[in-house]
Amino acid sequence: MHNAFISCPAGITKYALDRHVEMSCEYVDVIDGGYDLKAKDGGTELRLSTRFINKSQLKTYGDLWCKMVLNDFHQSILSLIKNCAKQRYQQQQ
Repeated sequence: MHNAFISCPAGITKYALDRHVEMSCEYVDVIDGGYDLKAKDGGTELRLSTRFINKSQLKTYGDLWCKMVLNDFHQSILSLIKNCAKQRYQQQQ
């Protein structure tokens, strides 16, 4: 199951992100993102995805850089979700 969301930079206040982070900029436009849920080993696997347009002159390098940054972002979000889920589960025990 894939659930998508559309980026709306105008709806994000300047205080929601670090000063150096922008949803879209001179070099990259974030198109959309989403998540997939998949049954796995008796549980559920959650995967995040983000589509972007690389507008830089350095296409290969820019693509690699964007994928690396987005992967790091996705891993941070997934780690946060996992930790929150573990805490909630432990509180219910």
